[in-house]
Amino acid sequence: MSLGFEVDFLAVIGLVNQVRKSFAGAPEQFKAISDDVRGFSIVLQDIEASCTELGPEQAQEYQSVLTSCKDLLEQLKKTLENYACVAEAGKTGKRAAIKRVWKRLKWEPDDIRDIRSQISFKIATLKSLNDRVTSHSIAKLIRHQEDTEREATLKWISDINYVAQQNDIFLRCQIGSRRWLFESEIYLEWCKRKGSLLFCPGNAGTGKTFTTAMVVESLRLANDAETLTTYMYCTYQNHTQTIEKLLCSLLRIALEEADHEADETISTCKQLRSSNKNISRQYCLTLLQDLFSRFTRVNLIVDALDELTNEVRRPLIYDLLKLHEHSSVSLFVTSRGIPEIQHLFKGCEMYASLEVRSSDEDIRNFLRDNIFQLPNFVARSRKLQDEVIESVTNASAGMYVLGLIKWTLVGSALLTHSFFRFLLAELYLKSLTNMISVGSLRTRLSNLTTGSNAYDALYEDSMLRIGFQGPELEHIAVQMLLVLTCARRPLSPQELSHALSIDETSDAFDEDMIPDMDDLVAACTGLAVLDDTSNVVHLVHKSAAEYFERTSSRWFPRANEKMAFICLRYLQIAEVKPEETIGEQAPFFRYAKANWCYHSTESEKEAANDTAMGDASRTNSAAESGTSPNKIAITQLAIQQMMKEVVDVDSSIVEACHAGHHAWVEQLLVVRNYDMNIHGISQKTFISEDGSLIDSAIPTKRLRDNVLLTIAAARGDHSMALLLLERGADPNIFNAQGQTPLLIAAGNGFDNLT
Repeated sequence: MSLGFEVDFLAVIGLVNQVRKSFAGAPEQFKAISDDVRGFSIVLQDIEASCTELGPEQAQEYQSVLTSCKDLLEQLKKTLENYACVAEAGKTGKRAAIKRVWKRLKWEPDDIRDIRSQISFKIATLKSLNDRVTSHSIAKLIRHQEDTEREATLKWISDINYVAQQNDIFLRCQIGSRRWLFESEIYLEWCKRKGSLLFCPGNAGTGKTFTTAMVVESLRLANDAETLTTYMYCTYQNHTQTIEKLLCSLLRIALEEADHEADETISTCKQLRSSNKNISRQYCLTLLQDLFSRFTRVNLIVDALDELTNEVRRPLIYDLLKLHEHSSVSLFVTSRGIPEIQHLFKGCEMYASLEVRSSDEDIRNFLRDNIFQLPNFVARSRKLQDEVIESVTNASAGMYVLGLIKWTLVGSALLTHSFFRFLLAELYLKSLTNMISVGSLRTRLSNLTTGSNAYDALYEDSMLRIGFQGPELEHIAVQMLLVLTCARRPLSPQELSHALSIDETSDAFDEDMIPDMDDLVAACTGLAVLDDTSNVVHLVHKSAAEYFERTSSRWFPRANEKMAFICLRYLQIAEVKPEETIGEQAPFFRYAKANWCYHSTESEKEAANDTAMGDASRTNSAAESGTSPNKIAITQLAIQQMMKEVVDVDSSIVEACHAGHHAWVEQLLVVRNYDMNIHGISQKTFISEDGSLIDSAIPTKRLRDNVLLTIAAARGDHSMALLLLERGADPNIFNAQGQTPLLIAAGNGFDNLT
């Protein structure tokens, strides 16, 4: 073993051992040297054990010292060998020869001291170097442990990884694009003015997210020690998102970007984690404000604010404005041009607005980088490539001109329509991938749809192309789009493929029936995307989700009924698996268990709507033509599942409320006719007749809350509170601590509940 040294480490140890053996039978005055050499051997063995990973500088230091050690040992060995050779030339026995060696070896006391001094110096040098390397290794181990704890704390704060998302999006950006932004006076002024707000509206497909990624990267590169740039990407894909989760995701990325300035805040979060306490909305804001106060300037970039639901978006905007006002945060926000959103920001000081748009140059660069997707006959012809690029660019530009006309007629920047250019260009390009001749390609290019219905027309075309693939591929593709449209949160590839392996005849898992995810995505003709960074599958864009929501009764009739059946049948099959391995062997299990009740409830609403509207609006689809699950079978499966899961209704509904499981709470309220006010305490218990508080009635020990409405108020769970109030919860109810929902909400700063 050389440990990366030019001088073989083991060879030096072997040389030490040879020299030690040469001192066998030495007179007393030479044994001191032998002992020193033995000490040499011990130090070298210690180094061999501890120095498994060395940096270049450390390896160089060892190399230098070992080389000098080797030279000294070889000199000592050579001296001993010279006298040994003289002795071996004689004819006497071995014992006499050894004696003659030591008699002939004349070392003066000063020479011995010099040899010993050199050996001692080498040993001391090696020990010092080894101590430094060992302490460095210990420090490295400590840092590794601290980094591991830090990473665990960050994941506890939020499981959303914006850093990976940012890196992935930026890698797909067109280098040199967005000059209309980076060279604009409005953006340059925003960069100069601390605490300013730049709102950038833009409709779907104009490249808002790519614009955001380029702004984030530009600001991060320009950061100094006094500047913090943090960011968040909003998404329509997670239907269970809450304001608390979003703020915690912002806290996590701020802590990651702040590096060592965040140590104190991370330490606070570690204590919360160890004490099993959650970070409330108000406390999260406090932590963010404290962290931001340590920097001279803070840039906060928020993308696609419009993709959040109103229940989440409004309190988030309120909190962003708090940070903007109290911490002088410079805000950069992208969103579709929704009047309500723009109105909330417009009242701020130092407000400016700049519309997100895409230039012809941006579109051409995008098409050039993706033209490889087209058939080989296009790849071989530069002329055809230029035709495709110009036709697609002009078609998407037609949408932009139409948007400008609408803007001119309306006369309001709030209603501007610089429509969809990047997304349209991508969809147009995908619609050309199946062309088989130059003629069919040019016909398709001449018929590219423009106008306000271009999106819907492209999605219609994609669905028609799915149908041309044959009945089996059509069925599985439509089923996949159904699941993606109905799912309450993003699904991983493993979850989705397992869900699609279940049908009415399934009574056990069959690995051979689980479809390949790449094949599934391909079958969806560009409507579904596999995101490797976040390991989720989702629809290509929010506009696609909105399209399928508008047309769900056409493409996915009784969608939630089918989802409920998939979940319930999956649970029935999966529950035979060992509990400790169920997550690996049955990836869809956790989603199915958490959401079967929701889909079952939604299917009842769908049935009611179908009865009211009739079947006139339906057309035959792959989802309709396939075998439909029997409603009675779903009901039976639902009852069986509920009987398994709910032994104690009271504790189950209280725990579900604490965990924020809305659908589970709603189903228990309906099916079991649960009295929400059963644990409420009378007002007379805490308030005397003269209106004063009865202190003795307040328990000294903190009790776990079991009143549903006060639980929802403590969590700041607006939608849960609305659900309970609609079902008859008493808004003036007291819990065992003598608190009312209003008192709890006001105390925690949950203004949206008060």
